[in-house]
Formats: sequence, structure tokens, C-alpha cells
Amino acid sequence: MGLLTLVGGGGELRKRLFVFQQGIKLYHGFHIIEALASFDKSTRFDSGFAMGYWGKALAYGPNINDYGYAASPAAQEAAYVYADVLSHYCRGVADYYINFIDRYISCSISLMRVNLFVTWEAMITGATFAKMALSFAGTEQVSHFDRIGFKVTGRRMFATYLEKNNTANVFLTPEEQAVFCEMDAGIYPVPNKWGEKGATTMDLDTVPKNIVMEALLSAYGKVMGGRA
Repeated sequence: MGLLTLVGGGGELRKRLFVFQQGIKLYHGFHIIEALASFDKSTRFDSGFAMGYWGKALAYGPNINDYGYAASPAAQEAAYVYADVLSHYCRGVADYYINFIDRYISCSISLMRVNLFVTWEAMITGATFAKMALSFAGTEQVSHFDRIGFKVTGRRMFATYLEKNNTANVFLTPEEQAVFCEMDAGIYPVPNKWGEKGATTMDLDTVPKNIVMEALLSAYGKVMGGRA
């Protein structure tokens, strides 16, 4: 399984994907308890499924429907498990989350304004996106028509960046694409045949940094054959 690949390898794939998608929909419908149950079930299907722990931490709080919008201590526990899973694949990315967890948990923040692990940066610049994409071993930056491409050396590209509208296309599987599109309105399929194959546009002015990084990790892992 790639770091945050939502499908791939194992006999419980469809169940894991189904309950995770169910959890996302329930959460956005403010059915927090039911969403938590779905996220928890996804980690029981696959204990190494990082996004399942991300969902659990999200559902544990802070929650607009709870008095004071306080975060449950269980949110921190789930968040650290999430970071621990990340550390097996990319230490730098895991450190990014670990450094942010305490800041997040220690604040009572309304989810009307902030989502779990949302970065304090207003937007992702082209330079920041390039740094993120090149943080994986064996990657390089190349020209690609009117875009900047990011590829594994000797293999294919896993993402491109378009400066004129500050968007990125990340090459996911169709199944991963469906899940990421549920996470943010600024994420949508590329409107052509590549989009049907999983190419996904992300508006870097609005999509949180952690979600973009997760998509890059999945795309990179796909190119590496699940060995992110």
C-alpha cells in the first residue's frame, strides 16, 4: 500500500474505501458519532490505513456541535497514530504533522473556520508546491508544455503545476480521486480523458496543505508501485 493510497493491495480494499467515504459524507452532514464509527471501522479493516486515523482525529474534535468547541483527548491520540503511520514512509511529512498536532489540540477552534491540520498558510505558492513535490526520494522537476512537471527520475510524472491559475494536477487512481473530491470543493477531476483516469485538479489558493500533500504522496506511491 502506498502511504495514503486509498485503494491497493489486500482483501478488504472495497470495504475500507466504502466505510471511509461513508465517514466523510456523514461528517459533512454533521453526523459526527456515525462518522467516527465509519472511520474507526476503516482502520480495523487495515491498521496501516493512515487516512482512517486522520478521519478519527477529525471526528473527535474540535466540533461545532460541542460546547466550547473543545477537542477530545482522543483526537490527539488518533492524530499521533496518523503521524506514526506517516513516519514509516516519509519522516519529513510526519514531522510536519507532529509539530502541528499540539498547536491544533491546544486551541479551541471552530470547525466553521478551520479543518483538522489545516495549515496556517493562506495559500500554497508555486515554490511551496515544488518543495512539497520534490520532498520525495528520486524526484525531479521538468518542463511540461505550459506547466511544470514533477516526476520520479526514470519514471513517469505524478503531478504538474500551472502558474497562471495556481492549480496543480495530481495523478491519482479514479477511486482515490473520488475520495479526495469529497474532501474539498477546490478538488475536482481534470475535464478530459485524463481526468477519467484519475488526474485531479487542486486549487492551491483554497485546498489545505495537508490534503495536497496526501494526494502527492498517493500519486508518488502509485508511480513507485506502492513503495512510497
